[in-house]
Amino acid sequence: MTRLRSTLLCLLLAFSAGCLDVTTVVNVNKDGSGFVSETTYVSSSFESMMKDTLVQLGMEDAPALQINEEAFRKRAIEMGSDVMFRKAEEISKDGRAGIRVIYTFDDINYLRIKTEPQPPLPPGATATKEGTEETPITFRFEEGDIATLTVLLPQANSDDTWDPMTSASVASPDDAELEQIRQIFEGFRVRLILRVDGEITDTDASFVHLNKKTNKRNLVTLLNMDVGALLSDEERFRELATAGPVQDLRAAKQLLEGFPGISIEDQEEIHISFK
Repeated sequence: MTRLRSTLLCLLLAFSAGCLDVTTVVNVNKDGSGFVSETTYVSSSFESMMKDTLVQLGMEDAPALQINEEAFRKRAIEMGSDVMFRKAEEISKDGRAGIRVIYTFDDINYLRIKTEPQPPLPPGATATKEGTEETPITFRFEEGDIATLTVLLPQANSDDTWDPMTSASVASPDDAELEQIRQIFEGFRVRLILRVDGEITDTDASFVHLNKKTNKRNLVTLLNMDVGALLSDEERFRELATAGPVQDLRAAKQLLEGFPGISIEDQEEIHISFK
């Protein structure tokens, strides 16, 4: 029964990936140490589905969203040899429940970050993956009066394709299909941000931002995929749905250029100097 519960919960989480709003921030100090903050919000529809599933499994008293420290410790191991899970806390925003997890690292040279969203797994459940394992983002760091961080971004193989609508399996959606897609992916957002301790003095990154809290230029966006914003432009979204698969990240960026809420760093590596 325990295995059945784990399987059913994981299937629900897998099919509910479109309900996630995930922001990962990699914070880097001047000595190469730092921490990773991973914030995940779920939609009210996800909570309802989770509650219904728990009731069917005889777990009606269990909360829909739970902190699973075992899963976070396993994730820390995947992220690098010196990465440690430090804490997790329940949070809420605009009526959505969420979890914030903090991981620390001593040397960013050993850190590995994946962009694939990780649904919040309840205790006792284990994630199962199908298909090709995602290649992680890695880093090279040089300490000094002006520290230098190189971000190595994985590139798709020439034989690989990227299809923005693979999950929806839609080639040319009619009005009913478009509404179904909108309901599934409304609020789905994945962001990966790099924040350095200090101020950036030089960089070739495509998306550099001013930190409004510190009034310093110390933020770099590696990925911002706001599917809810993408769906807001119906005409262009239909064009995207009929475009079919593309060969690599650069082609994907060109295809998505101009869509609101979409930022994709497509260089093989970027360099950030800061002090």
